[in-house]
Amino acid sequence: KTVIDVWMENGNAVSLETRLASEARHRQLRSAIAAQTTLIRAYQSLTYDKLVNVESLERGGSRNYYHCDRLRLESFDSEFYRTSARTFNAVYFQTDTVFDAAGLDATDEHCGALTQEQRVESDNSYFQHTYKRKFPFDFAHACGMLKRTLSVHLREDQQLYDGIEDPGSIVAIKFRVSTRLKIGKDASVLLRVINRQYREDDRMVVVWRTFAEGEEGAFAGMHADELGWCVVSGDERSSVLRLYACYMPMNFMNEVVSDGAVLAKRFADMVVEASTSNCDEIAGSLEKFLLNDQKSHD
Repeated sequence: KTVIDVWMENGNAVSLETRLASEARHRQLRSAIAAQTTLIRAYQSLTYDKLVNVESLERGGSRNYYHCDRLRLESFDSEFYRTSARTFNAVYFQTDTVFDAAGLDATDEHCGALTQEQRVESDNSYFQHTYKRKFPFDFAHACGMLKRTLSVHLREDQQLYDGIEDPGSIVAIKFRVSTRLKIGKDASVLLRVINRQYREDDRMVVVWRTFAEGEEGAFAGMHADELGWCVVSGDERSSVLRLYACYMPMNFMNEVVSDGAVLAKRFADMVVEASTSNCDEIAGSLEKFLLNDQKSHD
């Protein structure tokens, strides 16, 4: 079984539940913004299948999503976070399968980061990112600091969603990244991220899901789905952090545009860069917390 098979199975595992719930809501649908409706339906067909209450996506044409730092966000956000949280147990149970398929062994000496583009039978592609790093700190200490890192590692422009039922183990945020393309167009991507922590006797597992949405501008109509796993294991002398993430770009532009292939590639690159940079920053913050804590006890 390949990693992409696992990725698809995780999306299908909750299809029936989410489809039935959404069908009941869709019966109340009267009208919705056409572009958003197209996006949601396409996204559902590849991932959750009837995930979102489209009726709740009517925003009166406004694209101003932000009103305060901690929001009860619009229904798309709420449904994405809640539905993703319900899938996490199934994702968590696939941890060993995914790491074995990716060749991420905690016992070998190889460390580093690698991002690769992979092809699937439909000629679509996905990106996978692997990361491994060792720390000269005991396992229990590393787990405590990782939990702290995930709680406080927020960019200035990140917004924390506070509607999660289990805030002690689940963190949900969204943030925007923007760029100026060489073709002279502005482009931005909105990333919704949710992660959950699982503590075992001999390791700590973090699973997450990200939905990247191209906003107005050159990336409008482009999206990407990401699923990821992070594992910290070790003993009384040292710890190992291993990470695997899978990014599936989805291009649902309503019409063919000039430079479409170039823009789609730039969008995918930008999403992968944002996500991998965030992973690297978390690892760096974890090491900083561990070092600072050690100094405070010396």
